[in-house]
Amino acid sequence: MNWIKRLMCGLLLVAIAGDALGQQRPGGNGPLPGDPGYGRGGNQPEVPMPPLKMLSPEEEASLENEIVSGYAAAMGTGSGGLPSFGAIAIERRGTHYGTMVKQITKDSAEYGALQYCQSADSKKCKVVLSFRDSCGALVAGFEPKGAADDVRQWFPKIGTTLDAARSAAMADCQATGNNYECVEVTKVCSASG
Repeated sequence: MNWIKRLMCGLLLVAIAGDALGQQRPGGNGPLPGDPGYGRGGNQPEVPMPPLKMLSPEEEASLENEIVSGYAAAMGTGSGGLPSFGAIAIERRGTHYGTMVKQITKDSAEYGALQYCQSADSKKCKVVLSFRDSCGALVAGFEPKGAADDVRQWFPKIGTTLDAARSAAMADCQATGNNYECVEVTKVCSASG
């Protein structure tokens, strides 16, 4: 009788162990997702992955040009180039500003300009100028002879060239009649060239 209990316990252990081994993987002992051979029938040979090839700088530039050309065609830009946006953000009464250029969306240009402005410990920045495929300039109007460190008024302007944008901003500052000391702060272009 004792040997029957032992036999029954042994058979029970074998059955439990066998069941546990069969349940290690969903659906039995086949491959899991990510394992070699997953998703193929059991008798198909494993296809080796081709070796990775590093691109030369010339090949990388060629591939980048193909991607850019395809994107430009999809965006419908007539010149064959991507749209290029820029933005300038300022702190209203401080001396902090931020610029971002050569972005493919207006939102990304404005976000970048705000981030640069706010990275200078300023939380009161706002975008004052956004432009596409052109240039922007920022002139600051200070009290005469530096009576105060803070900018009294900002003068942002857009132009087709850096000089055109700068000249327009400077002219606005000088035309206020407030006798400001006009100082060029920055000038940037979103367009290439």
